[in-house]
Amino acid sequence: MNAPIAPSFTLYATEGEEASEESTEGEAAETELVSEEEEEEKKEDPEVTALKDEIASLEKKLSEKRLEKNTLDRLIDNYSEGGYARKVAEMENVRKMRSVSLSFLLLF
Repeated sequence: MNAPIAPSFTLYATEGEEASEESTEGEAAETELVSEEEEEEKKEDPEVTALKDEIASLEKKLSEKRLEKNTLDRLIDNYSEGGYARKVAEMENVRKMRSVSLSFLLLF
């Protein structure tokens, strides 16, 4: 019923192994620098630039249209039959609140 015990050991790096790890890290950093330089050297294709500009202008137009739609929705809400009924109900509520507050003041 005794479970086998796994052997435990510790690995130690030698001086040569540490140096190889540092050189690998240096090579990775150097590769990243080369990649960034290559990307900067490559100029964007004029078609890609034109498409990006067109996308930006269409996104701006979309934003303006959404704002215009929201404004129109608010106007429709205010000036429609439902909006009128809501305004009448608000005014009726204000009138009731005034009468209640006046009757409360007259009691004291």
